[in-house]
Amino acid sequence: MERVLNLLTLLHESTQPLTRAEIVQRMATGDTPYPDDQAAQHQLFSSDRRTITVGLGIAIHQDVRGGGDAGRTEYWIDSNDVHLPHLDLDDDERLVLSLALAAVGRTVPHAGEASMKLSSWIGATGTPGPTDGPFEFAVDLPDAVVALTEAARAGVVVERTWAHDHDDPSDEWIAVGLFEPWAVVLWEGTWYAVGHDETLGVPVAVRVDRIGSPVRVVDGFGRSVEPLDLDEETLAALVRAQPDDPSGAEVATVLVDEVTAVRATLSGRVVQRSQVDLFGDITLKVVVDHEDRFRSWLLALVDRATLVAPADRVDEIVGWLRAVVAMERSGSPVPTKPGMPGRKRGPEPVAARLHRLLSIVPWLYRQRSVSVAEVAERVGATPQQVMRDLTLASMCGTPPYGAGELYGFWVEPETGTVNVLHPTLLADDVRLTPRQAASVAVALASIEALPGEHQGTAVRLRQKLDEALGGMPVRVTLDDPPFLDEVASAVERSERLSIEYVDLGDQITERSIDPQKVFVDRATAYVIADDHLRGDERVFRIDRIVSVTSTGEHFEPRSIAVPAGPRWSWMVPDQEVVVRLPPGSDWVLDRYATLAHAVEPGGWLVVWLSVVDESWLAVLLLRCGAGAEVLSPDELADLPRRTAATVLDRYDALAGP
Repeated sequence: MERVLNLLTLLHESTQPLTRAEIVQRMATGDTPYPDDQAAQHQLFSSDRRTITVGLGIAIHQDVRGGGDAGRTEYWIDSNDVHLPHLDLDDDERLVLSLALAAVGRTVPHAGEASMKLSSWIGATGTPGPTDGPFEFAVDLPDAVVALTEAARAGVVVERTWAHDHDDPSDEWIAVGLFEPWAVVLWEGTWYAVGHDETLGVPVAVRVDRIGSPVRVVDGFGRSVEPLDLDEETLAALVRAQPDDPSGAEVATVLVDEVTAVRATLSGRVVQRSQVDLFGDITLKVVVDHEDRFRSWLLALVDRATLVAPADRVDEIVGWLRAVVAMERSGSPVPTKPGMPGRKRGPEPVAARLHRLLSIVPWLYRQRSVSVAEVAERVGATPQQVMRDLTLASMCGTPPYGAGELYGFWVEPETGTVNVLHPTLLADDVRLTPRQAASVAVALASIEALPGEHQGTAVRLRQKLDEALGGMPVRVTLDDPPFLDEVASAVERSERLSIEYVDLGDQITERSIDPQKVFVDRATAYVIADDHLRGDERVFRIDRIVSVTSTGEHFEPRSIAVPAGPRWSWMVPDQEVVVRLPPGSDWVLDRYATLAHAVEPGGWLVVWLSVVDESWLAVLLLRCGAGAEVLSPDELADLPRRTAATVLDRYDALAGP
């Protein structure tokens, strides 16, 4: 790492281009010289250049000299290719950008590096720590999403691949055409690439995990079609592959009780609701926008809802339930949990260490003195990693590597602090890497998706960042429960709320809460609040809130403890459950946090889940259909059959003798 950093620093600080021989001669005075052997020297120099250009995304320009040195290649780095452009943000825009980066900082580690680089835009200290701020988003950022984001920014074409049968992991991936990405979209917890399919000649939305990995850019092709305006309706039509006009959609008739009617109406599917009849039932008219989604919605209501029309839909639901009841256990043993025991991690790549270091150094110069622990927390690294890299960097610089040519800080191992002597090398913020840029785009899109008083500012901020960073082609959509806006605004204002809430037992209770933080996990919104009824901190699913009343009272916000794992927990005791799910159930991996999973021949899934509520597990298994079973613990083995039989009894009672 030291040799690459010394090379980068030399090329950046030099006032004139340098040949390889000149570079080797100058760096020979330091601790990281190139070897004298020409073949080894050429190999190492080429490798270091590749780390800087490909790994760090910093261009090294080259030209062939004339005159007495004719034929020799010279190299240099243009500072305009390295440093961030200047950007003026107002106070509100700085606050929103800071909160956005903090909101994704725990699950998108490169957001911390990006916030350091953008600290000259945000303010002297960058973003708040990962436990601060009113919002948090649990977001996975796979390599393919980063690559597709960069491809969309660059306007290039990638190779689109897929398998004949996605449920069969043994199937070969085959290339089927070219794809021109316009944006990546996190829709209901799943990443999609939206763009133009060059083979079909139409705009499409493709699941990112169906494109193939790694993402391959096709040389010689550029943007050929003007991207669509990707508003919410257009995205919904592409992701769901449904017509733009839903007015002709089928409407089903569903009987529910009063409590269930309140919950069901919140989903947005219900277009009509009757008064309570003599039997205590309410009739709902529900749009069938998609067969699978409608069935999943209906079965989630278990025995509190009965489909009565149309007849063919009733027959389909009854057949689904009878198949679950008739299912025999497979007798499959519980396989070994993947990832156990874990393998020892290899050394961290040099490019990753330099990414982090180039984020830290300019920010560090503005702090003067800071603890290694704080730096590590901000960039999502361990204090040992940060201590090691800053110690090495403090001994790097430009030839002849005297006190005035080294990076202007030193590390005190005894106190665990980094102290700045004076800003010297690379004092200006460095441009974002593709992964850091994708992290910023995800952060901004996440905060945009959350309603609240910040939305107008977020729109202005996007326009400025689009211009400064070369495009932010990322969108995030959330399940949009009716009271998300009111709850998010109350969090921002630290305002006490009175709510009616449907608890896990489907009882409506009145609560007075101090909402402390909104967090989003797998597109589902929650609020952590101090519950005055229970006298303790509680987590509420916002889609279970059926009414919100502002009290006009305010409270003092407090820091919320962040769980040790990558996702929020329900903060109540749970148990590990192992289930086996039939082919076609891979949506479970997208929608819910899992502990581990394994794919069996034929597309069967074995999934390890952390389960708090047995009724939630029962609904999940019922939605997966015949073949879904509990492998462990044994006492839950009969859960799918019992749940289906209970629901089926309701249909049999309605049909009569």
